[in-house]
Amino acid sequence: MRDIVAVSVVLLVAVAVGSISAADRCSYLQYYLEAYRTRCGWYSWGRCWSYRYKTEVRYKDCTHGQWSSWSATSETQCSVSCGGGEKEITMDRTCTAPVPRNGGRQCSGECRKVDVVDCNEQPCPIDGGWSAWGAWKGGDCSAMCGGGTMNQHRKRTCTNPVPQFGGAGCSGNDRENGTTECNTDECGDRCPPGVVKFHPHVTDSTRYYQCDNGVAVRRPCAPGTIFDTSINGCSFTATAPPIPPVTSCDPSLGMFQRHPRDCSSFVICVDGGRVYQQECPADMKWNNDIQTCDYAHNVDC
Repeated sequence: MRDIVAVSVVLLVAVAVGSISAADRCSYLQYYLEAYRTRCGWYSWGRCWSYRYKTEVRYKDCTHGQWSSWSATSETQCSVSCGGGEKEITMDRTCTAPVPRNGGRQCSGECRKVDVVDCNEQPCPIDGGWSAWGAWKGGDCSAMCGGGTMNQHRKRTCTNPVPQFGGAGCSGNDRENGTTECNTDECGDRCPPGVVKFHPHVTDSTRYYQCDNGVAVRRPCAPGTIFDTSINGCSFTATAPPIPPVTSCDPSLGMFQRHPRDCSSFVICVDGGRVYQQECPADMKWNNDIQTCDYAHNVDC
């Protein structure tokens, strides 16, 4: 049986082994050798020194690690150039705010993450496209009967679809001109053979028809004159016959409309079919294409 007769302590090394709840105090194990005397030799008559390792928990000031803010380190290209796509952004952080010291805890969690974010959400450009051609529109036939020609035109719009967000407009013309035959019925008694005969224009007193080889050809009056049926010619003093007023209209055709019997006038059509008749300035006629009064030479009426 060995008895401890003396004890001495020799300090060797300190090693951190854990932490306590306080954020600024950390525990560690202090290792040391303990010397003691025991009986030894024959029949334990002698006294010998012996040593053994022992540990002791001690505490010291420390700093626990904290993560820095996330910062982007790389990102992928957006999946699309417009219209809304996605991209990946790699985010990193470090355990340096502060760095753990004197046995403080390391940061827990991941030091890298990948976020998926929306990108290029602006609308994609839309190139314009032509609508279908509208109906042919014509002016006044060159003859009342016997066969004449009429200048026609039709229009289309760059609305199928409308160019948007920087898209290209439509290429080509929005108007197409053409000529068609009209009033091909024979004049008969309206233009007897060998007889020079005149007829007033139905809607424009500054024009008239003159028979020529069985065709009632449209003729213009000189500026400032109108056709006078009493003399079968144009006159400065003639009075244009009254034009019957327009009493109704179709609002579905628009607010501003061509007067059905007077090229120098137009009507304002409002809800309910109410009509307000308006006259163009002198020497001007209503141009239904641009919805305004225009110089007479620009209007085929």
